Amino acid sequence: MIYKKNINIVKKIEKLMKSIEGLQAVYEDYRELRTFYDSDEWQSLYKETTENNRLDVLDENQLFDLIGQHNDCLGDLLELSATMYKVI
Repeated sequence: MIYKKNINIVKKIEKLMKSIEGLQAVYEDYRELRTFYDSDEWQSLYKETTENNRLDVLDENQLFDLIGQHNDCLGDLLELSATMYKVI
């Protein structure tokens, strides 16, 4: 029974590590997105967007939500890291 539990823990940690790698891989894309949405190009494209002419541009609320989710994720990771380091 202990062996099975250990195997499950190993699998969960491997899955977690893959998730972290995924987060690292997408982080540069996130930075580019933030840079784009802080640019004059976004302002121009956003002004051109109408109901009939939908461009693939996030509106201000979608961008705010995305940044909020990213910040919440970072906060959770920092809190978890601090807790885990206290146990070591």
